[in-house]
Amino acid sequence: MVVSISVPMAFARDAGGRVAPGLRRLLALAVVGVTCVGLPPVAHADWPVYGHDLLNSRDAGSAGPSPSEVGLSARPAWTFKASTGDFTGTPVVDAGVLVAGNNGGFVYALDAFSGKLLWSKNFPKDYEARVPMWGFSSSPLLDGDRVICLVGGKGSAVVAFNKDNGKELWKSLDVDTTSIGYCPPMIFEAGGKTPPNVHQHAHEMFYVLSGRGRAYCDGKTYEVAQGDTLVLPPGMEHVVENTGPGKLYCLTVMVPNEGFAELIRNGAPMALDGADRDVITG
Repeated sequence: MVVSISVPMAFARDAGGRVAPGLRRLLALAVVGVTCVGLPPVAHADWPVYGHDLLNSRDAGSAGPSPSEVGLSARPAWTFKASTGDFTGTPVVDAGVLVAGNNGGFVYALDAFSGKLLWSKNFPKDYEARVPMWGFSSSPLLDGDRVICLVGGKGSAVVAFNKDNGKELWKSLDVDTTSIGYCPPMIFEAGGKTPPNVHQHAHEMFYVLSGRGRAYCDGKTYEVAQGDTLVLPPGMEHVVENTGPGKLYCLTVMVPNEGFAELIRNGAPMALDGADRDVITG
């Protein structure tokens, strides 16, 4: 398993030649509204993570409407408006619950069929999270009965809520909200690896929290383990693979945020257990 969280940062080398991270704000993203589109009654597709799945297929397959049905059903079924900000993160849907966050730091859980508000959270108020310059834009992650969000605040960089009632299930990590990016958290099973990918303009860093892996970078191979940092310049094709007997946990950083959510890795979502939380909370 690999847990990836986007934290936009800049890099500089210290006197020993090692890479030292520093904070950096991201460029603004376009602000868009969220409008649910009506689907035919037989379509009950889930969309639990950005891009639908870890392969970023953006395709619900047979569970979604066919191309011929889209022309007939692509009309607003309901609309939800919030005065707290614009919806800049992609909404996610699972088992009839739609969750979307806005740039003001509010997250809303709605009935996916009626648009009725089920519960909401106010990150600045509930967690003393500071609003980043360009607002909150990370999409939530739905994993079973959990809604996992990048929040911010002391000890609450990542927070899991109960999908049905919004009750906090757990929280972890200290990260300044201004350094939380626009990329959703991901969960990967043991043995997973990233597909080959290249970033034309962004630097990317993998910091290994726990586990053991192997990185393939432009024909060269590097073994990585807990405490290791891998920094990749723009234009370098790379793959990161879990080679250990257990799970591989990585904190992933990209500067600037060049579509990090589209760096999709092989693997299936897994529920966090006690051992996962022990690693994440340190």
